[in-house]
Amino acid sequence: MLKPRSALLASVCILPSLLLCGPGGAAFAAQPARGQAAQPVPSGGVIAAIRVSGNRRIEADTISSYMVVQPGDAFDPARINESLKTLYETGLFANVSITRSGNDLDVAVVENPTVDQVLFAGNKAINDKDALAAMTLKSRSVYTVAAVEADRRALLDLYAKKGHYNATVTPNVIKLPDNRVNVVFQCNDGAETLISRITFIGNDHFSQGKLDEVVSSREDAWYRFFSSATNYSPDRIEYDQYLLQKFYEHKGYADFKVISANAALSPDRVGGHTTGEKPEREACRV
Repeated sequence: MLKPRSALLASVCILPSLLLCGPGGAAFAAQPARGQAAQPVPSGGVIAAIRVSGNRRIEADTISSYMVVQPGDAFDPARINESLKTLYETGLFANVSITRSGNDLDVAVVENPTVDQVLFAGNKAINDKDALAAMTLKSRSVYTVAAVEADRRALLDLYAKKGHYNATVTPNVIKLPDNRVNVVFQCNDGAETLISRITFIGNDHFSQGKLDEVVSSREDAWYRFFSSATNYSPDRIEYDQYLLQKFYEHKGYADFKVISANAALSPDRVGGHTTGEKPEREACRV
Protein backbone atom coordinates (compact mmCIF):
# COMPACT_ATOMS: atom_id res chain seq x y z
CA MET A 1 0.00 0.00 0.00
CA LEU A 2 1.26 3.43 -0.86
CA LYS A 3 2.03 5.86 1.96
CA PRO A 4 -0.53 8.62 2.50
CA ARG A 5 0.45 11.97 1.03
CA SER A 6 -0.11 15.41 2.43
CA ALA A 7 0.42 18.99 1.38
CA LEU A 8 3.67 20.58 2.52
CA LEU A 9 2.71 23.38 4.87
CA ALA A 10 5.16 25.99 6.07
CA SER A 11 3.38 26.39 9.40
CA VAL A 12 0.39 24.99 11.24
CA CYS A 13 -1.05 27.33 13.87
CA ILE A 14 -4.35 26.13 15.35
CA LEU A 15 -5.46 28.02 18.42
CA PRO A 16 -5.58 25.64 21.40
CA SER A 17 -8.77 24.77 23.20
CA LEU A 18 -7.82 25.57 26.77
CA LEU A 19 -10.49 24.16 29.05
CA LEU A 20 -10.89 23.38 32.70
CA CYS A 21 -12.93 20.20 32.84
CA GLY A 22 -14.75 18.92 35.88
CA PRO A 23 -15.12 15.25 36.76
CA GLY A 24 -18.40 15.11 34.86
CA GLY A 25 -16.83 16.44 31.70
CA ALA A 26 -18.27 19.95 32.02
CA ALA A 27 -15.98 22.59 30.58
CA PHE A 28 -15.29 26.01 31.98
CA ALA A 29 -13.39 28.77 30.15
CA ALA A 30 -10.04 29.55 31.78
CA GLN A 31 -10.20 32.91 33.54
CA PRO A 32 -7.86 35.46 31.93
CA ALA A 33 -5.45 37.32 34.14
CA ARG A 34 -6.05 41.03 34.57
CA GLY A 35 -3.04 43.32 34.28
CA GLN A 36 -4.58 46.39 35.87
CA ALA A 37 -6.78 47.12 38.84
CA ALA A 38 -10.43 47.78 37.97
CA GLN A 39 -10.45 50.85 40.23
CA PRO A 40 -7.27 52.70 41.32
CA VAL A 41 -6.51 52.55 45.03
CA PRO A 42 -7.12 56.01 46.57
CA SER A 43 -3.99 57.95 47.48
CA GLY A 44 -3.24 59.69 50.75
CA GLY A 45 -1.89 58.31 54.00
CA VAL A 46 0.61 55.55 54.78
CA ILE A 47 0.18 51.78 54.40
CA ALA A 48 -0.12 50.27 57.87
CA ALA A 49 -0.25 46.60 56.81
CA ILE A 50 -0.59 44.33 53.78
CA ARG A 51 -3.21 41.61 54.28
CA VAL A 52 -3.15 38.65 51.88
CA SER A 53 -6.12 36.33 51.29
CA GLY A 54 -6.93 33.44 48.96
CA ASN A 55 -3.45 31.89 49.13
CA ARG A 56 -3.18 28.17 49.81
CA ARG A 57 0.31 27.05 48.78
CA ILE A 58 2.22 30.32 48.82
CA GLU A 59 3.03 32.08 52.06
CA ALA A 60 1.61 35.57 52.60
CA ASP A 61 5.10 36.96 53.31
CA THR A 62 6.31 35.55 49.99
CA ILE A 63 3.45 37.23 48.13
CA SER A 64 4.11 40.54 49.89
CA SER A 65 7.80 40.35 48.97
CA TYR A 66 6.90 40.43 45.26
CA MET A 67 5.17 43.78 45.66
CA VAL A 68 6.72 47.18 45.00
CA VAL A 69 4.96 48.83 47.95
CA GLN A 70 5.50 47.76 51.56
CA PRO A 71 4.09 48.77 54.95
CA GLY A 72 5.26 52.28 55.79
CA ASP A 73 5.06 53.43 52.16
CA ALA A 74 2.57 56.04 50.97
CA PHE A 75 -0.59 54.96 49.17
CA ASP A 76 0.71 55.61 45.65
CA PRO A 77 -1.76 54.34 42.99
CA ALA A 78 0.99 54.04 40.35
CA ARG A 79 3.25 51.93 42.59
CA ILE A 80 0.32 49.82 43.77
CA ASN A 81 -0.62 49.15 40.14
CA GLU A 82 3.02 48.20 39.50
CA SER A 83 2.77 45.77 42.42
CA LEU A 84 -0.27 44.21 40.74
CA LYS A 85 1.74 43.68 37.55
CA THR A 86 4.70 42.16 39.38
CA LEU A 87 2.39 39.65 41.07
CA TYR A 88 1.00 38.58 37.69
CA GLU A 89 4.48 38.38 36.22
CA THR A 90 5.45 35.69 38.74
CA GLY A 91 3.14 33.32 36.84
CA LEU A 92 1.83 32.02 40.17
CA PHE A 93 -1.60 33.62 40.08
CA ALA A 94 -4.66 33.34 37.86
CA ASN A 95 -6.20 36.47 39.36
CA VAL A 96 -5.06 39.25 41.69
CA SER A 97 -6.92 42.23 43.13
CA ILE A 98 -5.60 44.98 45.39
CA THR A 99 -7.97 47.17 47.40
CA ARG A 100 -7.68 49.62 50.26
CA SER A 101 -9.39 49.11 53.61
CA GLY A 102 -8.68 52.08 55.84
CA ASN A 103 -4.91 52.22 56.13
CA ASP A 104 -4.46 48.56 55.15
CA LEU A 105 -3.84 47.16 51.69
CA ASP A 106 -5.85 44.01 50.93
CA VAL A 107 -4.40 41.64 48.36
CA ALA A 108 -6.74 38.86 47.19
CA VAL A 109 -5.20 36.17 45.00
CA VAL A 110 -6.32 33.10 43.09
CA GLU A 111 -3.38 30.78 42.72
CA ASN A 112 -2.68 29.04 39.44
CA PRO A 113 -3.07 25.28 39.81
CA THR A 114 -0.13 22.92 39.92
CA VAL A 115 0.37 20.29 37.25
CA ASP A 116 -0.16 16.70 38.38
CA GLN A 117 0.57 14.96 35.07
CA VAL A 118 1.37 15.90 31.48
CA LEU A 119 -0.16 13.31 29.15
CA PHE A 120 -0.32 12.72 25.39
CA ALA A 121 -3.00 11.06 23.30
CA GLY A 122 -3.14 10.14 19.62
CA ASN A 123 0.59 10.60 19.01
CA LYS A 124 2.18 7.90 16.89
CA ALA A 125 4.85 9.76 14.90
CA ILE A 126 6.50 11.03 18.09
CA ASN A 127 6.83 9.01 21.29
CA ASP A 128 5.88 10.13 24.78
CA LYS A 129 9.50 10.32 25.93
CA ASP A 130 10.52 12.78 23.22
CA ALA A 131 7.31 14.76 23.65
CA LEU A 132 7.75 15.05 27.41
CA ALA A 133 11.37 16.15 27.02
CA ALA A 134 10.19 19.09 24.90
CA MET A 135 7.71 20.29 27.52
CA THR A 136 8.25 23.17 29.93
CA LEU A 137 5.33 21.93 32.01
CA LYS A 138 6.32 19.11 34.35
CA SER A 139 4.73 17.34 37.28
CA ARG A 140 4.40 19.80 40.22
CA SER A 141 5.13 22.83 38.05
CA VAL A 142 2.74 25.80 38.02
CA TYR A 143 0.15 25.73 35.26
CA THR A 144 -0.17 28.82 33.06
CA VAL A 145 -1.95 29.36 29.74
CA ALA A 146 1.29 30.75 28.28
CA ALA A 147 3.23 27.60 29.22
CA VAL A 148 0.60 25.36 27.62
CA GLU A 149 0.71 27.36 24.39
CA ALA A 150 4.53 27.23 24.33
CA ASP A 151 4.43 23.46 24.80
CA ARG A 152 1.81 23.07 22.06
CA ARG A 153 4.13 24.87 19.65
CA ALA A 154 7.06 22.74 20.80
CA LEU A 155 5.09 19.61 19.87
CA LEU A 156 4.31 21.03 16.42
CA ASP A 157 8.04 21.66 15.96
CA LEU A 158 8.72 18.01 16.80
CA TYR A 159 6.14 16.94 14.24
CA ALA A 160 7.73 19.20 11.61
CA LYS A 161 11.10 17.52 12.16
CA LYS A 162 9.38 14.19 11.50
CA GLY A 163 7.87 15.52 8.26
CA HIS A 164 4.31 15.84 9.61
CA TYR A 165 3.52 19.42 8.67
CA ASN A 166 -0.24 19.12 8.92
CA ALA A 167 -0.23 17.69 12.45
CA THR A 168 -2.52 19.32 15.00
CA VAL A 169 -2.15 19.53 18.78
CA THR A 170 -5.02 20.52 21.07
CA PRO A 171 -4.31 20.90 24.81
CA ASN A 172 -7.04 20.07 27.29
CA VAL A 173 -6.78 20.89 30.98
CA ILE A 174 -8.57 18.57 33.41
CA LYS A 175 -9.33 19.98 36.84
CA LEU A 176 -8.44 17.82 39.85
CA PRO A 177 -9.01 18.29 43.60
CA ASP A 178 -6.69 20.51 45.66
CA ASN A 179 -6.14 23.01 42.84
CA ARG A 180 -4.29 20.51 40.65
CA VAL A 181 -4.71 19.80 36.94
CA ASN A 182 -3.75 17.23 34.36
CA VAL A 183 -2.70 18.62 31.00
CA VAL A 184 -3.56 16.32 28.09
CA PHE A 185 -2.22 17.12 24.63
CA GLN A 186 -4.54 15.57 22.06
CA CYS A 187 -2.46 14.96 18.94
CA ASN A 188 -3.35 14.19 15.36
CA ASP A 189 -0.24 13.14 13.46
CA GLY A 190 -1.68 13.86 10.04
CA ALA A 191 -0.14 12.23 6.98
CA GLU A 192 3.57 12.28 6.23
CA THR A 193 4.71 14.95 3.82
CA LEU A 194 6.41 13.27 0.89
CA ILE A 195 8.85 14.70 -1.65
CA SER A 196 7.25 14.78 -5.09
CA ARG A 197 10.17 16.45 -6.89
CA ILE A 198 13.80 17.43 -6.27
CA THR A 199 15.22 20.16 -8.50
CA PHE A 200 18.74 21.59 -8.73
CA ILE A 201 19.47 25.06 -10.12
CA GLY A 202 22.86 26.36 -11.21
CA ASN A 203 24.44 22.94 -11.72
CA ASP A 204 26.28 23.54 -15.00
CA HIS A 205 28.84 20.76 -14.65
CA PHE A 206 26.84 17.90 -13.13
CA SER A 207 23.48 16.64 -14.27
CA GLN A 208 20.28 16.40 -12.29
CA GLY A 209 20.60 12.62 -12.30
CA LYS A 210 24.13 12.71 -10.92
CA LEU A 211 23.20 15.06 -8.07
CA ASP A 212 20.13 12.93 -7.35
CA GLU A 213 22.58 10.13 -6.55
CA VAL A 214 24.55 12.37 -4.18
CA VAL A 215 21.72 13.49 -1.89
CA SER A 216 19.99 11.16 0.55
CA SER A 217 16.47 12.44 -0.18
CA ARG A 218 14.44 10.63 -2.82
CA GLU A 219 11.37 11.53 -4.84
CA ASP A 220 8.28 9.58 -3.90
CA ALA A 221 7.50 6.59 -6.15
CA TRP A 222 5.39 3.48 -5.82
CA TYR A 223 8.44 1.22 -5.58
CA ARG A 224 9.81 3.25 -2.63
CA PHE A 225 6.87 2.76 -0.29
CA PHE A 226 9.17 1.11 2.30
CA SER A 227 11.74 3.91 2.16
CA SER A 228 11.83 6.83 4.62
CA ALA A 229 14.03 8.81 2.22
CA THR A 230 10.90 10.06 0.45
CA ASN A 231 9.67 11.78 3.64
CA TYR A 232 10.36 15.49 3.78
CA SER A 233 12.52 16.41 6.77
CA PRO A 234 14.42 19.65 7.48
CA ASP A 235 17.21 17.60 9.08
CA ARG A 236 17.53 15.47 5.97
CA ILE A 237 17.65 18.55 3.71
CA GLU A 238 20.43 19.96 5.87
CA TYR A 239 22.30 16.66 5.53
CA ASP A 240 21.79 16.77 1.75
CA GLN A 241 23.46 20.18 1.64
CA TYR A 242 26.40 18.71 3.51
CA LEU A 243 26.61 15.80 1.03
CA LEU A 244 26.59 18.20 -1.92
CA GLN A 245 29.30 20.33 -0.35
CA LYS A 246 31.54 17.29 0.15
CA PHE A 247 30.84 16.00 -3.35
CA TYR A 248 31.85 19.27 -5.02
CA GLU A 249 34.90 19.70 -2.81
CA HIS A 250 36.00 16.18 -3.72
CA LYS A 251 35.62 17.10 -7.40
CA GLY A 252 37.89 20.11 -6.91
CA TYR A 253 35.34 22.89 -6.57
CA ALA A 254 36.82 24.62 -3.52
CA ASP A 255 34.60 27.70 -3.90
CA PHE A 256 31.37 25.77 -4.18
CA LYS A 257 28.50 26.64 -1.85
CA VAL A 258 24.80 25.93 -1.59
CA ILE A 259 22.99 29.24 -1.87
CA SER A 260 19.63 27.98 -0.62
CA ALA A 261 17.47 24.91 -0.19
CA ASN A 262 13.77 25.68 -0.35
CA ALA A 263 10.66 23.57 0.04
CA ALA A 264 7.39 24.50 -1.64
CA LEU A 265 3.91 23.09 -2.03
CA SER A 266 3.48 21.17 -5.25
CA PRO A 267 0.79 22.39 -7.68
CA ASP A 268 -1.39 19.33 -7.14
CA ARG A 269 -1.18 19.85 -3.34
CA VAL A 270 -0.26 16.22 -2.66
CA GLY A 271 3.42 16.65 -1.88
CA GLY A 272 6.35 18.99 -1.66
CA HIS A 273 9.33 19.69 -3.84
CA THR A 274 12.73 20.97 -2.87
CA THR A 275 14.91 23.28 -4.90
CA GLY A 276 18.61 23.77 -4.28
CA GLU A 277 20.61 26.55 -5.90
CA LYS A 278 24.30 25.76 -6.31
CA PRO A 279 26.68 27.99 -8.28
CA GLU A 280 29.56 25.98 -9.68
CA ARG A 281 33.02 27.39 -10.28
CA GLU A 282 36.04 26.07 -12.14
CA ALA A 283 37.96 23.27 -10.48
CA CYS A 284 41.07 24.39 -8.67
CA ARG A 285 44.34 23.67 -10.41
CA VAL A 286 47.36 22.75 -8.30
